[in-house]
Amino acid sequence: MNKAQFIEKVAESTGLSKRDSAIVVNACIDALTDGIVEDGTVSLVNFGSFHVVQRAARKARNLTTGEEITVPSRRVPTFKPSRQLKDMVHG
Repeated sequence: MNKAQFIEKVAESTGLSKRDSAIVVNACIDALTDGIVEDGTVSLVNFGSFHVVQRAARKARNLTTGEEITVPSRRVPTFKPSRQLKDMVHG
């Protein structure tokens, strides 16, 4: 499902127009992004948690030249699904 399909699904389930649903979906995505960036974690009950983790610096190899390079450490977002979501996906 892509974003347009997601907006359509929200419009169907809420009775809102697609335009209003797009505004709501975009506002939710913005709020989620802001929460992850500012707080480092966002937990949605019965859905899952978004966290920011620190990846350590590491050595890698340039596939073209074979030269060894250093990849710097960085912060990356991760998602951990809730038990309920896992059970729903599993069947």
